[in-house]
Amino acid sequence: MELHYEASTEGDSIKATEYLERVNSFGYDRSEDFEKVSLLNNEFYEKYPSSEHTIIHALRRINSTPFEQSKERYEKMNDEARNSHFGVILKQGIDRIADLQPGNKAPEFHLVAINGEEISLNDCAGSYVLIYHWGLCPGSIMMNDEVIELYNKYNDHLIVIGITERLDYIQSAYDNAPPDVKYMDLDLKPVLANMLAHPWLDAELTNDNGKIEKDYAIAGLPYFVFISPDGKIVARDFSKAFYTVKEIMEAEFGN
Repeated sequence: MELHYEASTEGDSIKATEYLERVNSFGYDRSEDFEKVSLLNNEFYEKYPSSEHTIIHALRRINSTPFEQSKERYEKMNDEARNSHFGVILKQGIDRIADLQPGNKAPEFHLVAINGEEISLNDCAGSYVLIYHWGLCPGSIMMNDEVIELYNKYNDHLIVIGITERLDYIQSAYDNAPPDVKYMDLDLKPVLANMLAHPWLDAELTNDNGKIEKDYAIAGLPYFVFISPDGKIVARDFSKAFYTVKEIMEAEFGN
């Protein structure tokens, strides 16, 4: 995606489209290879639960790995592995993720939005809150309009707060995208236009805004954190968390 950003910024729509198509096809074309690698990794972890490779890999994936799986792998490590430099850091990461499990109090945040408005978790008391980490990535492009639809339907009860790296990347991609460019089965340009005109507050992850990414252990794009009206975490995940939001909204406030 970095090559796509660079090409978009330079106004090279042909290269930008080419790089986007490569991102689009990469996962699908190599899905069987990814599955094989995952199986081999799992076999290695089972056979060598205390190896340095296992510890470092678990540490690198601490934010995206299901909590119970991380905890289970750590518990299989011997004392030497747990007390090693990376083992201690891994335990700190697991403890941090434990604090973010559903039912626990959500960390306070304070953000300055792109339009200059300020918002904190305390400001949202009494409403459901959805933190939506989005950007110029395949998942965000595929889901963005669905998030907008949900917000428009339930905005009396749901506050959406968008966080993203750089809005100018999106603007450059929109400015330089050919009118008829496709991404999967979607017309890309209207999706990018909607990203630039979100009906909620968006904040860039610069300066003090970046703290929210660490405090909530944001694992990638698109990523969602759903918070209850009393300030507790309900769900925190990729698309799975979004569909939890959708189910709860429909159950409480109707279709």
